[in-house]
Amino acid sequence: PHELFFFFFYAPAPVDVLQTQNGAVSTQIEGFIGQNGSFENTLPNFEHRPQQVDIATAIARAFEMGDHLIVEAGTGVGKSIGYLMPAILWAKSQNKRVVISTNTINLQDQLIGKDIPLLQEGLETPFIATVIKGKSNYLCPRRVETIRRFRPQNATELRLLAKILIWTLESQSGDKSEITLRGNVEHEVWNRFTAQDENCGYDRCEAEMKGVCPFYRARKTAEEAQLVIVNHVLLLSDALSNNRVLPEYDYLVIDEAHQLEDAVTNSLTIRIDANTLIRYLSDLGTPQKGLFKEIISTLKDNLAPNDLQSVTTYIQSVSEALVVMRGHVSSVFKALGAIADESQDERYSDSYINLRIEPTQRKTRAFHLGHNRWETLTEFFDVITTALTRLKKAVSKFNQQRHLGHLEKHLESTAQYLQNTYQQLRQFFIQGDENLIYWLSGESVSEYLTLNIAPLRVGRLIEQHIWGQKKSVILTS
Repeated sequence: PHELFFFFFYAPAPVDVLQTQNGAVSTQIEGFIGQNGSFENTLPNFEHRPQQVDIATAIARAFEMGDHLIVEAGTGVGKSIGYLMPAILWAKSQNKRVVISTNTINLQDQLIGKDIPLLQEGLETPFIATVIKGKSNYLCPRRVETIRRFRPQNATELRLLAKILIWTLESQSGDKSEITLRGNVEHEVWNRFTAQDENCGYDRCEAEMKGVCPFYRARKTAEEAQLVIVNHVLLLSDALSNNRVLPEYDYLVIDEAHQLEDAVTNSLTIRIDANTLIRYLSDLGTPQKGLFKEIISTLKDNLAPNDLQSVTTYIQSVSEALVVMRGHVSSVFKALGAIADESQDERYSDSYINLRIEPTQRKTRAFHLGHNRWETLTEFFDVITTALTRLKKAVSKFNQQRHLGHLEKHLESTAQYLQNTYQQLRQFFIQGDENLIYWLSGESVSEYLTLNIAPLRVGRLIEQHIWGQKKSVILTS
C-alpha cells in the first residue's frame, strides 16, 4: 500500500470556511474522483485511488481554513491530480487565483499537457490554466532591436540574430522552447536577446512596448487565469520583488518541494564574470560605433556645433577610459584564477574549479594581489557610472520631441548593472559578510572564473516572503 504523510501548520490569520453553491470544496472531491464518482463514469482510463482522494480533500480543507499543509506521497498515488483538482475548484468557486510551482520543466509539461486537459474534460467546467516562465525564456524586442542596430559582435551572435528574425516571422510567442538552439554557445548568446537583462517593470513594459513584449503577453494571460504554473526560481523572484512578477495570489501549491531550498539559494546567488562585465562595457562603443555613436547622431540635430563637439570629445574620453577599464577587469579576474591555482587541494577537481573562499584564501598572496588590482578598478566604476548618468540627462532633454527611450533605457540599465557589480565586488574584496558564502567556479581551462555570492541560510527568507504572506501554502513531494 502507498503511504501518505500529512502535516498541518497554521497560517497567521486563518480564514472562515467559504461555502460554494454545492457546499465546501472539500465535500465535493469524493463525488468527482471517489469510488463510483463522475470521473470513473466519464473518463474511460481513469482509475480511482483512495490516496488521491485523501490528498485532494486535505488540500481543499487547508484552502478553506487558511492553513499551510505538508503532503508527502509515494509514487503512483496520482499526486498531481490530487492537488490540481482542489486548486481548480477553489479558484473557480471563490474567484481566486492559485499558483502551482514546480522545480522541473518536465513536470510543468506533464501538468499543462496531460493532467490539466484530463481535469478540463472530467470537471466539465471551463477554467483557464497557463504557464509563465522566467524572463530568460522570453525574447525581448528591445534587446533584439538594440543588437540589430549596433550590429552583432561575432559570427555566433550574427547567426542567432538571423535565426531569431526568421523565427519571429512564424511565431509571436517569443518562447525559447520554440526555437532550436545548438550547443552551449548559442544558449549562452541567447541570453543577450532575452528580457533577463532588462530592468523595466511590468507597467513600463506595457507603456513603452505597447503589448508586443512576449513576457508581457505571458504575464497578461496569467492575469486572466485561475491556475498559473511557474517554477521555483520564478516563484522566489516574485516573492523577493514584492510580487512584481506574477499576478496577485494568496494560495500556493509547491510540488517537488524538497528542491525548494536549493532553488531559493540558486535564485539568490549572484554570479559575476569578466566576460559579462566586459560585454556591458563594450556595448557602449565609441564615437564611431555602438551606443555612443547613436547618441552623437541623435544630438547632432539638436545642438550647436560647439556643444556637439564638446559632447563628442567627452564621449571620446569616456570610450578611452572604457578600454583601460576592460584591461583592469581582466587583470582582477585573472587574480581570482591565481587564488584557485594556490589552493589546489581545495579545488573540486583538476578539470573543474569549485573553490569556496574562506579566511585561508583571503590570506594568500594571490588574494592580496587581486585586492590591489580591485582598488585600481574602483576608480573606473565611479568615472564610468557618473558619465553614463550625465549622458542620460543630456538625452532626456530631447526625449519629448523624439522617441529616445531606448537610449535612456540602455544608459540606465548599464549604469545600474555597474553600480550593483561594484557593490558586490567591493563587499567581496574589502570586508566579506559572515551571512554570505563566496566561491569561484568554472572550467580549469577557462580564461576567467566566475565569482558566486549566495546567502548562507534561506529559511528566514522563505518564512518572511512565502509562509507569512500567503493565506495557504501546500508543500508536496
